[in-house]
Amino acid sequence: MNNNMNIAVKKKDQVINTIKSHENLLSCPICHNPMFVDNELLKCDKKHTFDISKKGYINLLTTNHQGIYTKSLFESRNIISKAGFFNPMLEALERILKQCVTKESVILDAGCGEGSHLTQLFHRLGSKGLYIGSDISKDSIQIATRDTAELLWLVADLKKMPLSNQSVDVILNILSPASYEEFHRILNTEGRLIKVIPGKNYLKEIRGLIESDKKSYSNASVLNHLSEKMEIIETYEINYKFNLTSELAKHLMEMTPLTNHQVLTSYVDQLKEVTVDYMVVVAKF
Repeated sequence: MNNNMNIAVKKKDQVINTIKSHENLLSCPICHNPMFVDNELLKCDKKHTFDISKKGYINLLTTNHQGIYTKSLFESRNIISKAGFFNPMLEALERILKQCVTKESVILDAGCGEGSHLTQLFHRLGSKGLYIGSDISKDSIQIATRDTAELLWLVADLKKMPLSNQSVDVILNILSPASYEEFHRILNTEGRLIKVIPGKNYLKEIRGLIESDKKSYSNASVLNHLSEKMEIIETYEINYKFNLTSELAKHLMEMTPLTNHQVLTSYVDQLKEVTVDYMVVVAKF
């Protein structure tokens, strides 16, 4: 058996061991009954069955919908992330999580994309707790599994999470849509949502290049919707500058919806620095 096959076996075994050690954590997205491992397959009592990929993830989608973003977009986000673009935001999340995460905690990154945020937080926090990354895009989850098999990676619909009622201690929702009904179902009574949304100056340089009269952004509607659904406990503002090479500018343009995920070649050399502006909101039901 070659080395690649050994790694694949280890990743699949890691998923199986994680599920076995967290009994009743996963629920069937079809009938909502608890799921368990049977002969290297994930099953429920109603015999709904899902494969455990040798790459180290489980596809729990019940439709063929795979999200709207391309694999190249997620590859660009992974490159940007590893270049340190998100580091100050991750440092803030690390400080918040240290106050509420124990070795028994279940932490879900809902809408995790290619998984780099959750993977870095896992290592920053000394691997305390069970970390679950979930996204509707199989391409993004496949990228996530490249860096670690120690996390539980799920391809799943945000509005139909394959997790049991009140099974999660912390939900991370980083620059991603939310499903507050599902969050309410899966979050335990003492649980917390930590949501990251853009601030008014987020990537204002790109906004200025595209639409000179729209350099700022308002997150008021997102905050208002959140406050209608949950009680906001704390908010934190994070604002910093990030230097770009031409190569990183291309990946940033492909990553951000501000450009409709297109590399605007004529602007690449003009982007030497961008403003990164976030609001982190901690909330509970």
